[in-house]
Amino acid sequence: MREFCGQMGLNFFLGNDVWVKEFIQKLQVKEIKVKVLLDLTANQIIEDDPYLHLARQVKRQKVT
Repeated sequence: MREFCGQMGLNFFLGNDVWVKEFIQKLQVKEIKVKVLLDLTANQIIEDDPYLHLARQVKRQKVT
């Protein structure tokens, strides 16, 4: 995936538990923007799942 994104001129960042809360905070204050999120880990059943919160925050942002 990283190689393919590089070929397409896209930034690639693989998320993990260490930084996901900080990433959500940066999205909330509009310090960063996400245009594409490939969500392979969010557990839709568990309401406090950090990756579910990340997916929801990305959905809330308005990217132009």
